[in-house]
Amino acid sequence: MVELSRLKRVKLLSGVLDAFKADPQWTNDKINLVLTEYGADGAFEENPSYYWDSVTNSLRQISSEGLLELADFLGLASQTKPNPPLQSPSLWEPDLIRVFLSHSAHHKKYVAEISVQLRHWGIHGFVAHETMTVAVAWQGQIEAALQSCEFFVGLVHTDFNNSPWCNQEVGWAYGRNLPMYFLRIGSDPQGFPASLQWPSVSRSSAEEAAKSIAFWVAKSPEHTNLITSGLIRALSKARSYIAANRIAIDIVEIDHLTPEQWKQLDQSIMTNDQIYPSHIAWETLIPFYDKHHRAMPL
Repeated sequence: MVELSRLKRVKLLSGVLDAFKADPQWTNDKINLVLTEYGADGAFEENPSYYWDSVTNSLRQISSEGLLELADFLGLASQTKPNPPLQSPSLWEPDLIRVFLSHSAHHKKYVAEISVQLRHWGIHGFVAHETMTVAVAWQGQIEAALQSCEFFVGLVHTDFNNSPWCNQEVGWAYGRNLPMYFLRIGSDPQGFPASLQWPSVSRSSAEEAAKSIAFWVAKSPEHTNLITSGLIRALSKARSYIAANRIAIDIVEIDHLTPEQWKQLDQSIMTNDQIYPSHIAWETLIPFYDKHHRAMPL
């Protein structure tokens, strides 16, 4: 079963609707034929002023899989797949998931802390002026990061909405059809992202904001295993029982591990003295092992 984010569905619905409107070959009868073929009600609004509202309501009934297929049929391939990222190794740490963190200078320190917290999830959060190489043109590096990232996150404050740079970055992400996520820091995003409700981190720590981003990224099937493996690696290197327990809680929340990841988790528990055998991370992991009918490593 195909799952799409709300933002992705909105973009596809809008694209399909515009395609119907733009091409005169799409008569009312043909549109109804397509709608009913994909399991939606036909558009039978007698008042022409409300006809397209009726089509929109019918399109909303189509499954995500059907919507993707319909978009491809209408020639909207650029909206069904993100443009592949270019490789830009000097900007990104190898083997980490690449996330561009768009922000205003007002929250530079907070976003840099979020980037640090993302590391234990196996995510490299690009923060302009923190990640860039000295003596290389800064605008070119930002553009390279936007072209090579896999996900885009906007941290929205009043300064973000008023910043031409942040607006440029959002537009670039839309142009690449990237998966996009916004966190509110006292303001709602403007423009296209404003159509959806986004979480607030106004009173959240950098750790909590990073966790929100990581769990969003983890919804992408091809990245779930990378997130989980990153957490297990971080657990094996935890320097305190408090840090170990925090990471253990995150692993428990993800819930699903591959057989190889179970072996890695066993090894982390046995080799890190901040976990085994009497610290709080150990107690956190016992119910998790019980739930999956596995014995705690000894």
